[in-house]
Amino acid sequence: MHSSPDRLTSPPRRHDAYTLCGRRTTVGAVLQVVTLPTVLGYAYWLAPEVAGERVETLRQGLRRDGEGSAFLADAQTAKMMITPQTGPDLAELVSRAAGMPKHVLAHTASLLEWKE
Repeated sequence: MHSSPDRLTSPPRRHDAYTLCGRRTTVGAVLQVVTLPTVLGYAYWLAPEVAGERVETLRQGLRRDGEGSAFLADAQTAKMMITPQTGPDLAELVSRAAGMPKHVLAHTASLLEWKE
């Protein structure tokens, strides 16, 4: 799940994204990399060696807690919008971003002036 403000003060414009990225063919890929932390929100990370049954138990517990009325009431009080995301959905997003071609990652790094 991730949180976001009730409304954006300045909505993103597609034209700005195309201008920022320079080439239409890389826009979607660059935006996937750049927005990944926002899309993931607050996440729990586990080592690859953690057994699948344990991962599933944790996912079930977090899903159950996230569906609880007290949690949702607290989120509403804090003016947070909650968007549930499943573990497999998040894993797919991370996998997709990690599998981006090197030229897309290099282009993203140059646009954002990332340093090694």
